Amino acid sequence: SLSLPSEAYAGARYFGGMKAVEDLLYQAVLRDLFRKNVRTDQDFLAHAEFCKASLFEKAKELKTVVVRILESYDRTRSTLHTIEKANPSNEAVLALCGQIRKDLDALVPRNFPELYSTNDLEHLPRYLKALEVRAERGAHDPEKDKAKANQLKEFTEALGTMKQSLGPSTSIAKRAAVENFRWMIEEFRVSLFAQELKTRFPVSRKKLEDARKEMERMV
Repeated sequence: SLSLPSEAYAGARYFGGMKAVEDLLYQAVLRDLFRKNVRTDQDFLAHAEFCKASLFEKAKELKTVVVRILESYDRTRSTLHTIEKANPSNEAVLALCGQIRKDLDALVPRNFPELYSTNDLEHLPRYLKALEVRAERGAHDPEKDKAKANQLKEFTEALGTMKQSLGPSTSIAKRAAVENFRWMIEEFRVSLFAQELKTRFPVSRKKLEDARKEMERMV
């Protein structure tokens, strides 16, 4: 059920190949369905029945969204390659492509199916498309792109600092707030560079500033 279709091949190359991605999908399904805090026989049997009824549907749902991500990832990487090839001596454009590659690595790391919930995975193709749009537009006007990127910088730096500060004593509420802040930044990125793709919730500098201050107050 987790065997990837041929159209996923190009994108899967970046993540160790088809077999490696299928193994990641398998582990993600195990995590989502079986990593549960079950304390009684009744809860165990009830969850076993739930898994029996939903296992293949969950696997199909996960595979479908991951195939979309792989296709989007391959398109974005191909766009970057084309832009770099067309601008071999343009330092500003090459720097822009280099930054977008870093953003790609952070957004879709090698083990991405294990890191994100299915709900969060659903949004990765849109984020990848936003990066592709940014690359295309930024190649024509690197200075305009740089001005937009500066609006993001303070928040991405704040997120990095927050992640480094997380430890064993960090509250569940703060961990959730940091995770939410991360997705707010991704949506803000969409609003800056590819507004036509729309955001899943309203986001602005003011909302990000308020969220950052709230996180800083949390234990």
